[in-house]
Amino acid sequence: MRTTKLGATLASLAITAGGATLLATTPAQAAAPATTPTTVQLSFTDPGTGNQYSGWRALYGDRVGTLTTVISDGTAAPTAGSATLQRRLPGHGWTTSQTDADVSDGVTFTSPKALSNATYRVQYSGGTSVDTGSGTTTWDPSTSNTVQVLTYWKFTHLGYKWHGGLDFTWHGALSPHAKHHRVVIQVKRGSWKNYKVVRTNNKGHWSVRVRSGHNHWVHYRAVVAGTKTLHKNYTLAKFRTTYSRNAPAPTARLLTRR
Repeated sequence: MRTTKLGATLASLAITAGGATLLATTPAQAAAPATTPTTVQLSFTDPGTGNQYSGWRALYGDRVGTLTTVISDGTAAPTAGSATLQRRLPGHGWTTSQTDADVSDGVTFTSPKALSNATYRVQYSGGTSVDTGSGTTTWDPSTSNTVQVLTYWKFTHLGYKWHGGLDFTWHGALSPHAKHHRVVIQVKRGSWKNYKVVRTNNKGHWSVRVRSGHNHWVHYRAVVAGTKTLHKNYTLAKFRTTYSRNAPAPTARLLTRR
């Protein structure tokens, strides 16, 4: 049987209408669940006062203040995901220092020792809560602010030996050990003046011969310059020899300063 032009047109319209109906009845794809932004705040907390700081100064080998990490979505702390403490040394990239695999009970990191000038930050991985019947929450990953550790050279094994008269040998060591390292000895004569330059031995020890005052104090200090990884530092000492009828009495006071 032949189909007229009118019949063909009506058939074509019917097919098109049917296709439209099929498309209209196809269920729409489900939208991706919304995620919740987060922020991470990192600081040093002074264990003595509770004050929080964005930087910390410490002598080499000493522990820095307590690391406090707060992760929040603006309302509460996420209950899923992990947090990673990262460290960056001068001239290097970020490396993992510690990881807290579960932030649901808060974030805890052991306060590191000051072994170099360093920068720290915390990265939160993000995560999805467990569905307990009321749906789930998905938190976005985020990175904290940075905090700085300034590490100072440390003077150790400080002491002196009296040689009689006005002469003393003042000695000490540097930590970390630095062989053949330059130590500038200064004397205070109104302002600080260079007195002598000495160098450490293979074990990091240094010594210098100084003169005390006759019945008055003479102030000295040993200064070690900073490097990329360690901050400049100095230590103080003062000497005097008091004469009496019987014998001279030497006196010295050593003060370590950061």
